[in-house]
Amino acid sequence: MKKHPVLFLFLCLLLLACQPTPTEEAVVAPNGYEASIRDRRPQAEQTITVLAPDCWNEVMELRYWNVTIDADVSPNVIGAVPVYESAYVTMDDIREQANRVKRVLLRDTTAFCDAAYSKADWYRQIQLYADTPVWDDRTGGNTRYPTDEEVKAYAKDLSSFIDAAPMELEYRPFSPAADAIPDEARYALSDGSFALMRCDPKSISALYGAELFFNAFDQTESQVLAGDGLLGEPIGTTIEGVKIDAKAAEEQALSLMRELSLDGFKIVKSEKARYVNEYTRQNVAVGYTVVLCRAEGGYETAGNTIPLRLQNRGERTEGATYRPYWDWEEIRIFVDETGVRSFWWTQPTKRPQLINEAVEILPFEAVKEVIRTHLKNLLVWDEDNLFWREDYAGRSKDLISHVGLYFGIIPKKNDVDAFYYGPVWIVTVLGYPADADVPATPYTMPVRYLHVNAIDGSLIDY
Repeated sequence: MKKHPVLFLFLCLLLLACQPTPTEEAVVAPNGYEASIRDRRPQAEQTITVLAPDCWNEVMELRYWNVTIDADVSPNVIGAVPVYESAYVTMDDIREQANRVKRVLLRDTTAFCDAAYSKADWYRQIQLYADTPVWDDRTGGNTRYPTDEEVKAYAKDLSSFIDAAPMELEYRPFSPAADAIPDEARYALSDGSFALMRCDPKSISALYGAELFFNAFDQTESQVLAGDGLLGEPIGTTIEGVKIDAKAAEEQALSLMRELSLDGFKIVKSEKARYVNEYTRQNVAVGYTVVLCRAEGGYETAGNTIPLRLQNRGERTEGATYRPYWDWEEIRIFVDETGVRSFWWTQPTKRPQLINEAVEILPFEAVKEVIRTHLKNLLVWDEDNLFWREDYAGRSKDLISHVGLYFGIIPKKNDVDAFYYGPVWIVTVLGYPADADVPATPYTMPVRYLHVNAIDGSLIDY
């Protein structure tokens, strides 16, 4: 019988196609970390603390300047090194949890008003603007008042809000337990004070006390120290008059988190903060802002080192492999001596799901070499740019002050909506002028964060 090679090949392919589908998903990863993450088998050797030295001191010599490494090293991990899977959601996706948060935040409400401001409130804002000194280029300070033309232009900008506002605010009875909660409304509380809540698909915020939500904005002491507070405030200004300490503020913030049933968060930082009236430039409240971010499995959270550069996530202009910058889920609670004054929850994510109990990570000696390589590659453009070099003439430019292993975001292969929470080395890089032997005011130095995947050493962000 004559054999037919084509027919024989076809039968072989058909036989292969009929084989049982594997139970485990086949993963072809560009750097290998996806395969490690997917492997659910615990790695016994990784169930001890990740070993790293307490400090790292050396000088990286580049062509035109040096990078000084004088860093404390903090593994920040005890026990296993787990990896979780998560994704961004909207408040509608977690409707039950979001509604519970809203109702707890409004638990002392007796009535509400659809409008946050009356016409009189908007006219008062125009009057405040007219009576408040503005920046004068000639004197370099807030030494002149707005002209009639500027006041009229300001009033024109507010005209649509004024037209839509009622003559007087009308409150209606409100039951936090039963009534629907508007996206934005002003609420009367049982103690005679007021609250303002704003909600959108990605955030819930609440302010308590009309002085906070009427022409006021918040600032942390680090902003004020760096000269980013009020115009005319010198660098190094501090926030005075705080009548609560950090420990008490953190206890109140954590107590509220328990009441809201928001678990899986840890405090990233707490620092002095203030609310300032936009026009009078007076503090209307001083206290502490407590910042909380996602953290699981013994990790310290890295929320305060995530650059918030996520822009236009909906524009998938680079195909299936496009990776946007990730915003970090965050809760900010402002507390003064009277209690919680503001709450802000933004960029919600799915509750992290454990997919690997103890993923193997690179030893620290390998991590150091990875960091050196990434920094050299990232600084190539700076070195080759003549104008940039002239701004930093000399041998010193960057200082690495801290290297820590944190609970960070690791992009997921070919998926722009989901990601991993896992081990990420974060390197704090401070930039300073070449002629500064020791930076005198570290809060004014530009800070960048190098994010390195601790599993395979790939660059995540800078």
